[in-house]
Amino acid sequence: MSEERMRILQMVAEGKVTPEEGARLIEALGRTEQAAEKGETLPQLSGRFLVIRFFESEDKHGTVRVPLELLDVATRFVPADAEVEVGGAKIKPSAILAAVREGLGYGDIADIKDGEEWVKISIEGPGQ
Repeated sequence: MSEERMRILQMVAEGKVTPEEGARLIEALGRTEQAAEKGETLPQLSGRFLVIRFFESEDKHGTVRVPLELLDVATRFVPADAEVEVGGAKIKPSAILAAVREGLGYGDIADIKDGEEWVKISIEGPGQ
């Protein structure tokens, strides 16, 4: 069994990801491994951005755009179980990249609202 699969199973055992999230990650990993064996390329990250828009108040709001290629490199240095809390929701950078690798083209990944505060996470192209 690969080291990546063992890490995913360990994260499930430790309660860091749900069994459903673990299954999705293992499935995505399997597709990645199969594609590599067949010499196929993964979905292109080039030219796409992870975009996080947030609003807390008139004084605290903004947009962050991260090239997916940079996110891909950065997640290699971030523990697989790392989480970021955004608007009260815990988001795993590795899960976002896995969703992108699974074929998510463009569009919303998460739309989190808490009263007047909100966070929206999406994948966008260069002209969006």
